[in-house]
Amino acid sequence: MGIGYASITMSLDIKGTAIAQAQKEILITNINCEQSNAKINSYTKTIIDSEIELSDTDINSKVECKINIINTTNNNYAFKEIIYGNEFYDNQDIEVTTNIQKGTIINKNQTLELTLTFKYKENIREINNNILNTIINIKFEKYYTITYKNIINNNYPTIIFPNETIEITFINDIPNAISVSGTSNYNYEKPKLTITEPHDNITIDASKYTRNYDKLIFDGTNYIDTGIYLFSEENINKNFEISFDITNIESPQASQATLINSMEEISPYPGFVIRHTGNTTIEFNSPSIGHKNGINTNTLNKLLLKRYNDIYYIKMNEDNLIKLGKQETQTIFDVPLTIGASLDSDKNPWRFFKGTLSNVKIELTDPKTYIVIFDSNNETGITKEQTIRKEETTNLIKNTFENEGYVFDGWNTKKDGSGISYKDEQQVLDLADENETITLYAMWIQEFKYNICFNSNGGEGNMEEQEISYGMSVNLNENTFSKENRTFVGWNTESDGSGKDYKNKELVKNLTKTPNEKINLYAMWAEEYFYDEYEEFNGSNYIDTNIYLFNELNINKDFQVSFEIANRNSTGGQATIMSSMDETGSPWPGITYRITSTTQEEIVANVTTSNKIQTKYNRNDINKIKIKRRNGILYLSINDEEYTQVLNMTTLSTTFDVPLTFGSSLNSSGEPQRYFKGIVENMEVIVYE
Repeated sequence: MGIGYASITMSLDIKGTAIAQAQKEILITNINCEQSNAKINSYTKTIIDSEIELSDTDINSKVECKINIINTTNNNYAFKEIIYGNEFYDNQDIEVTTNIQKGTIINKNQTLELTLTFKYKENIREINNNILNTIINIKFEKYYTITYKNIINNNYPTIIFPNETIEITFINDIPNAISVSGTSNYNYEKPKLTITEPHDNITIDASKYTRNYDKLIFDGTNYIDTGIYLFSEENINKNFEISFDITNIESPQASQATLINSMEEISPYPGFVIRHTGNTTIEFNSPSIGHKNGINTNTLNKLLLKRYNDIYYIKMNEDNLIKLGKQETQTIFDVPLTIGASLDSDKNPWRFFKGTLSNVKIELTDPKTYIVIFDSNNETGITKEQTIRKEETTNLIKNTFENEGYVFDGWNTKKDGSGISYKDEQQVLDLADENETITLYAMWIQEFKYNICFNSNGGEGNMEEQEISYGMSVNLNENTFSKENRTFVGWNTESDGSGKDYKNKELVKNLTKTPNEKINLYAMWAEEYFYDEYEEFNGSNYIDTNIYLFNELNINKDFQVSFEIANRNSTGGQATIMSSMDETGSPWPGITYRITSTTQEEIVANVTTSNKIQTKYNRNDINKIKIKRRNGILYLSINDEEYTQVLNMTTLSTTFDVPLTFGSSLNSSGEPQRYFKGIVENMEVIVYE
């Protein structure tokens, strides 16, 4: 008898004992039935394949089986039901019951004993069939203990749970424990929480999630401690919105008078603060996130600060949201969000604000998530889970499944590989809707080998073929070819360099899925070459590579320029990170990469006044740039993404003698200008032969 479950096959008399292999799951470890007229064919996890024989003359006969089940997971589970379908339960005159109630708990690392009883149904008066063949699943589900406390005016949080067992306890003995001075109205809104991960206990503190203040009047001596800890271990990954209207700002103000604060006053000062910086300006300041300076209070009447999936945004009046940056460092500290003052290193109030804020709203919410289930798609039946936030690019977890004689070859949304494919540790975005689950099945390819053939591509020397096993990560053999007056700069799958590039000794994996295929790699040779691993630019130094991409010698040659931006201190003014542009006048032919503001930078490439590109980027999103020209076409890669075609440069015929520089551009007289401040790494320039 078959069913779509992996099983441990065993056959025995029912008076014997069957022991299953231990795994990190809910498992049957022992089955013992007293009657001899029953047989267990196999069992695995909580699934039993059995053959039960009742008396063919006694309508009250029954078979009882005692079953030991162990919970080897790190979570508590509750018994839900016994599942079986007509397809796998061939005698409808016989029923199966258990002695335990729905909701019976099996704690982590504990054992539960239950009894299954097989007997004739009460409405059976005549025995027609006394034998039952069945596959039964003893179903358990995750178990939660929920405790409510600090409930204000019976305003209970809204909890969204999976379809699982919930036990709720209400603690309502301190409904008015929190009071706030200096407010005309104060209330808690109903928080919303989504629980998708198992917990032994969840305490829902209604005071932790939302605050509303109609009007707050600050006289320079009072402030509000909201009791919300945005950077605590519990809340650091949650989203929040803080919004308020500025009704009045009095003068004079204390130095750095604080409107909103959630910053720890201990170096490196993690968190953020919105504070007064002068008679007419306030600022958002965070050492780890960024700054927004010079906000004019004469024109500002509304302000919103938002953290969503670790990214900070600010909105002034009815303008669009401005992206400030990502919370890269996860520094945990217990400083409450305060209004009207900051807290010093001893958590005493200081830097008091004078003025009136109204319609103050603070809302803290759990991130929206979905679950990816990874299925081993082999006989083991093992699965793993990954919880991923919505609207956030995330790497899939690394595969750890194994399948003897086969090599892992990525994931697929269909068990047979006919769905959407994903690579191991691939970056993904929104694979499922909120609170939904998607299953990815491991794909397996039978083990085989292929060969790498190294071609000198006009150079001298010999290299042996390199044999590689599919599924293995192997460094390419080191180049031993040479070519007079040329520099070896890597390999390419095409002799003219139009294919895929590989570096010398690059770590490669799965270059083909065809057994015994020979992969040709051609040596790439550079006429001119520059490389600098690290340079700190201070605003007065720059690098002249002495490579002229667009002079008479190189105007029609292929080239590649790449660099990594490790740190930026420049704030704008077209501070130039890389340039090979003619600044003598329109159409300013060539290419440049430069910073245009505190939030943006751009790549500019010109051929003519009508044939050009100018693409802007959020400066905090960019760390690696690669630019290459192949057969007159300019391609661009950002952060190691695939190259995209950006400009046809085949019509660029006017030559100019301007060297490629890092850290500044050159003016029409060839003098450095528009200096960059920051650190640039792995600067490489290649002019191919």
